[in-house]
Amino acid sequence: DVPEIWPAERFHSSVLRISSPGTTLWMHYDTHDNVLVQVVGRKRVALFPPAADPYMYAQGSSSRVEDIAYPPRAPDDYAKFPLFYDKARESRVDFQLNAGDALFIPAFWYHHVYAEDSEPSVAVNVFWRSLTDDEYDAKDIYGNKDLRAGKDAVDSARRAGEGLRHLPEPYKTFYLRRATRALAEQAGLKIVDDDAM
Repeated sequence: DVPEIWPAERFHSSVLRISSPGTTLWMHYDTHDNVLVQVVGRKRVALFPPAADPYMYAQGSSSRVEDIAYPPRAPDDYAKFPLFYDKARESRVDFQLNAGDALFIPAFWYHHVYAEDSEPSVAVNVFWRSLTDDEYDAKDIYGNKDLRAGKDAVDSARRAGEGLRHLPEPYKTFYLRRATRALAEQAGLKIVDDDAM
């Protein structure tokens, strides 16, 4: 008998991944917890925690950073993504998956996957929903669309920022700090701005 990790009703999807040697899966995060099971071949996986998000140059759930090596192989990558190379790499965790290995990838952890060896790689991803179904986008097939509440909050923040854009300094920064504190308070958090004084 296989122990139940998550209740069956939390299952979202499973994906069979067959790739050629040297194939890279771009760096991204999923909004679902998942397990990556390596069946044939080897993979290198680099994980970055959710706290690294400000340094990932994300568009949607995908990072624009392609080369995660340090120093970067392309000379202009450092100029394009300095926060990634200066900040995010400090929190990077690397794994080597061999045939038969499994890796739990929590929701919102960025991951970059590279298929090694001279043979094809075969792996399976299994995704679970940790929250109730109504928290997720009903059209999310792949488990990487933002949660409904998260998308609404980010959209509201963008509208608020647009409303402040025309103000000159110091008015813009004053109200931006107040808006940020108000948002944090609504979520039960407290922000301390050491640079404010």
